[in-house]
Amino acid sequence: MKLGMNMLLWSTDVSGAEFDPVFELLKDAGFDGVEVPIFDREVEKYADLRVRLDRIGLDRAQVALVIALLAAAAFALALAGGAWQALRRPPPRARPTRSRCDRWTWRPCASSPSRG
Repeated sequence: MKLGMNMLLWSTDVSGAEFDPVFELLKDAGFDGVEVPIFDREVEKYADLRVRLDRIGLDRAQVALVIALLAAAAFALALAGGAWQALRRPPPRARPTRSRCDRWTWRPCASSPSRG
């Protein structure tokens, strides 16, 4: 089994040469590789990074947020379908109350007795 470090701990763009000391430190610490975040389409900088990681002796994997982009698209579709208004208002016949543990909760309103 190989041990790798996710480079999102340092930055969303670790392709610059200023991260080479970090890569060398990780190699000296016993890591076999790194997970490189990829959030753009600039192929050349990642090709240069591959050469530098090979020189240091680290394997590489990529990290991308495809799932997050799909979730954002689904959320946008839900908002377009009227979910935004549902998010903005409380459930019908509900009012905010404080629970025993000091958190706000939504509880159905009891019918208020008529004052006469």
